[in-house]
Amino acid sequence: MNIGKSKWGKFCLSGILMGGIVLISSAMLALPTQAASPQLRSAELATPISCGVGTPCVIAPTIPVGGGSLSGSTNPMVVNNGSPVSIQPVDQTIGFSFGSNVSDLRGTAVGWNISASATALNFITATSDLFLDTPTPIIVTCSGGATCSSPGALTLAAGGVDLVPGPVALVSAPIGGGLGPYNISTLGNFNLPANASAGSASGGVISLTISSGP
Repeated sequence: MNIGKSKWGKFCLSGILMGGIVLISSAMLALPTQAASPQLRSAELATPISCGVGTPCVIAPTIPVGGGSLSGSTNPMVVNNGSPVSIQPVDQTIGFSFGSNVSDLRGTAVGWNISASATALNFITATSDLFLDTPTPIIVTCSGGATCSSPGALTLAAGGVDLVPGPVALVSAPIGGGLGPYNISTLGNFNLPANASAGSASGGVISLTISSGP
């Protein structure tokens, strides 16, 4: 039986049998013994991988990959596209928007939620709740040129939902999804009554909460 050993530490077996006698070339026995290189000696010290005749030996790497964290941030609310708001003789619907992001780098794919709660706007002589716009109040994309799980797999809040008092789930990632960084654009509106008092409004505070799980 001939035993061939490569310098990579892979072993394959072959044999030539004639009448039950194993033939070994005398020329092979006369070959001088050479000192193994340091690389070969280190390979010999490793645990050999067994494989049978006709079955390839498979060598797979062991690469530990550490996880990151679940995090997020948000930008200030922009009302009426940044233009002033003036009292009119009729009630007005005023739009607002804010951007936020969620980054799930844990690598566990257990899902996450980002929810919003709000207080009502106070115009001294009138108040208004804050509502998600219709028909599409939430737009989610992968952040920058990064790779994330398909945003289409996320569950988004429906239009017209009242954020006061909340909480309202804006975006939910299921188990197996939500990996990577996401940009979230939220569109909403409130009512500016004709009987509102001039001056600075109070309230209208939106609080965002990120939680783990589907």
